Order: sequence, then structure tokens, then C-alpha cells
Amino acid sequence: MHPYWAPSTKKWTTAYFDLPIAGGSPLLLVPKSIVRKLLLINPGEYYQHYVLTQLFDEELRGQSQLTTALRSEKRPRITKASVDRMHKDRFKGLRGAEKRISLETTEKNPDLIARYKQDKLKNPPAAISAAIIAEVTKTELPDLDALLQTVTSMPGGGGSLADNYEKAIEALLSALLYPSLVNPVRQEKIHEGRKRIDISYTNMGRNDFFYWLSQHYPAANVFIECKNYTRPLKNPEFDQLSGRFSPSRGKYGILVYRGYSDKPAVQRSLKDTAVDDRGYITALDDEDLGVLVDEYKKVGSATLLDGLLHTRFKALTH
Repeated sequence: MHPYWAPSTKKWTTAYFDLPIAGGSPLLLVPKSIVRKLLLINPGEYYQHYVLTQLFDEELRGQSQLTTALRSEKRPRITKASVDRMHKDRFKGLRGAEKRISLETTEKNPDLIARYKQDKLKNPPAAISAAIIAEVTKTELPDLDALLQTVTSMPGGGGSLADNYEKAIEALLSALLYPSLVNPVRQEKIHEGRKRIDISYTNMGRNDFFYWLSQHYPAANVFIECKNYTRPLKNPEFDQLSGRFSPSRGKYGILVYRGYSDKPAVQRSLKDTAVDDRGYITALDDEDLGVLVDEYKKVGSATLLDGLLHTRFKALTH
């Protein structure tokens, strides 16, 4: 029996699992977006920035022995270091002094740990870059040129061709837009299964276009609609994607198509959607995907402010 976190119940539970085997050892697969060098909740960080600050504030208010002792000195001075030493001296000779002090202080101030967790949720650490993951795992970085070639060389059409196109787009965008967009889900069901989203991403952008987007518009998630058509796009294609939007899910999406449309006409239709407050859509054809790949190869990101994505978005609102 192994413990695991159940997202559906938001509780830890235990169960048996059959894991894949690699090199004679069990292999546990996790989303790369949650991999971190350090745990999100860090005991040392909690002690230094919350527990010690709490104890220091208590000293300044004259609520403990250290203040009394220092007042008898000629030059009283309270510092975090002196507070740290005094409390650790109480556990001299015992292991885990900081943890003992944290536990003791938290029991007296239960709001302290709640505030720490809330602060961590407001400012979660950025996902580890693809370069670091490749270095640690001793693997190659995604070949963006090859992924783009798979998309652009694919024949247009429906049925299995449309499904293969969607898979190829997911592979390309997941590499190209990571770590800003993470946790791709294909064919996500909404409205009790009455509608589906081709590809849904969680927006984890930091200091880039997607972060800026989340600060000004509903964009917790970003939705991708894939159209492997050999004909120009029409209004129903734009309406289909905007129909997936909501204030809670997000109101921004990317419509990926093959390039059989007049780009200025497509942009005018997308601006109509934005003006009518039905959401914001960026249309990208094969050529545009090539531009994004070139941006990434030049500056290491396809999501920077004033790049193609940001420029196209600004055209919707000006």
C-alpha cells in the first residue's frame, strides 16, 4: 500500500498500483509542471521567515525573557540572530531544534502556518525549465523543427487525419509554450459532456505574455481548437471556440488552422468576437507556427511580451 494524493477528494489515501518498470525499477510518471528541486512547503523557509519573525515581534513587544535580560544590559539590542540563539539554547543537545521551535510556536499561533500556506499558493514557484529537465534526466530537448515539420507536412482532412493533426499540434505547443502553459488535456469534456475542447492548458505564465494576460483578462486556462481544413475558416469555427469560454474557465483561446484563409479577414472576425465580449481568440496557421518556433530559437521563448502572440492579441483590443 502506498500513499497518494487524490485530487477528486483533496485527501491523502492509500492503494496498490501496478507501476511500469524501467531498468529493473518501478517508474513513477508525474507531470513535469509539478517537478521542483525543493518541496513547496519548506520547513527551513517557514522557520526563518514566519516562526522567527513571530518570535522576534514578541521580543520587541516585551513578551519574553530575552527582552528582560537585554534591558539590564548597558546597550540593549534585539536581533533575529539573538532571538534564534536564545530559543535554540532551550533545546541544546537535542536534534531538530528548529522543528521543535516551529511546532511550539505554531501551536500558540495556528494562523501562522495558515498564512504561510496561503502565501505559497499566491506565489507558487515557477515550473522547472525544459533545459533543466533535459540536463537532470540526461535527455535531449524537444526538436521544435521536427515537431513543426510533422504539423506542416500533414495532409488536411477530417477523420483520422484531424485526430493526427490535433496530436501533432499538442506535441508542438506543449514543447513550444512550456512552462507558461502546462498540463495539456485533449478532448476535455465540459457542460456535462455536451461539448469538448480539443486541447486545454493550465496557464502558469511568469513574466511573459500569458502572465500579463492572466492579470488583465480571465485566462486561468487556455483553450486550443484545431482545424485541419482544406478550406477557409468561417464564422461557425470562431463561434465554436468562443462557446467554450466562461469567466471561471477562461476567455482566451488559440485557433490553429492550415492557412487556407485570408488572414486580415480572419483577424476582423476575431476582433468582432472580442468587441462583442465573447472572448479573445488568436488564429495561427502553419506559417505563424513557424514564426513562433523561430522566436523560441532566437530568444528561448515564444511567449515574450511583444512577440507574435502578444502582438496578435493587442490587435483585438485596438
